[in-house]
Amino acid sequence: ASDRPIAINPSAALDRVSFRTYLSGVLERPGRPADLRTGLRYRLFKELVNVGDYAAALAVFEDIQADCRARFGLEISPATAAEHNRAVRGGNFDVPFCLPGLLFFRGMVALNASPALGEAAAWFDAAALAATAFRAAYQAVGIDDGETGAIERGAPELALLALCHGDPALAASRLRQLHEPPQSLVSTVALRLIDIGHMGPAAEVAALSDDPALPAMVEGWSHLLRGENAQAHAALAEAGRSDGPIGA
Repeated sequence: ASDRPIAINPSAALDRVSFRTYLSGVLERPGRPADLRTGLRYRLFKELVNVGDYAAALAVFEDIQADCRARFGLEISPATAAEHNRAVRGGNFDVPFCLPGLLFFRGMVALNASPALGEAAAWFDAAALAATAFRAAYQAVGIDDGETGAIERGAPELALLALCHGDPALAASRLRQLHEPPQSLVSTVALRLIDIGHMGPAAEVAALSDDPALPAMVEGWSHLLRGENAQAHAALAEAGRSDGPIGA
């Protein structure tokens, strides 16, 4: 975006390093409007999360926090999500338009760079709530936003994966409450629970699978962890005989 004509080469490949350098450079220039600076910081934060530079991303996030406190009296956190969602649904946009993304990518930092992975679930839950509120407000005036829609769909699934580490029973309960949960999500959550040793919740999730290999796999690993090698071998062999995606 520019306030004057610019020449663009539409066939040029996007250089993400140059993009981040550009964003940082613009932010260092004085006199930019507050809305523009918030948007630029959000894009830089997102880019840093996507390349896994979490320390730099968190530093930018703290700048965004300070900016939002000064501009909106807003603390970006899961604890304030419900309050601001109500305001947005009521037509009060005294929050940054990038709020759903800020919450979502802060959740990604927690999921990938925090020793307490379960904490990420609260960020993803807040992101999903914010995305739903913003989309409702957008659609009320006849518009929508693709990234916000992607966050609305993706955040609840990532919250489930985070809960596997923080509250595995809640992860299983949430998945059971979904109407026809995607089979790929059932498999992903069950396998994550198996990997970290939460076999009870893994069995609850595996029971939702259309593939008989998944419950057999949970049973096999449960026997193995109890030192019941013969039973484990039989159950895992049964899982291997399945024609479904897990067994295959």
